[in-house]
Amino acid sequence: MNKEIFQSLFILNKVKTTSWENRLYINHLTLLLRLMKKSRLSPAEGQHFFLLRKKYETEYLELLKEMDPGKYRIALEERELLLLQAQKDVETDAQKIARQINIELAEYNQWIAIQQTAN
Repeated sequence: MNKEIFQSLFILNKVKTTSWENRLYINHLTLLLRLMKKSRLSPAEGQHFFLLRKKYETEYLELLKEMDPGKYRIALEERELLLLQAQKDVETDAQKIARQINIELAEYNQWIAIQQTAN
């Protein structure tokens, strides 16, 4: 077994509840922990870390909470800001759609008015 498994209570609990067929999940978690502990990452390691962090977002947060509670709070605040920004983007998209509908409705009304005056 990897030494990272015994360094993290979270991963140890996951090993207890994960089947052998799903051991790749545990390998990913241990690799994520190993990359989190490194002070400098190579470009390939950084990309791999980014992919693992995105794939296992909740697990990453749990490992971060276990390793560094200060960084965990910062990560939660960043996550909340990203969610708020995403909600604003969705609202903006809804506003664009509503504006386009209003433009088309105005053009339709003009079309109808022209047809009625022609008759």
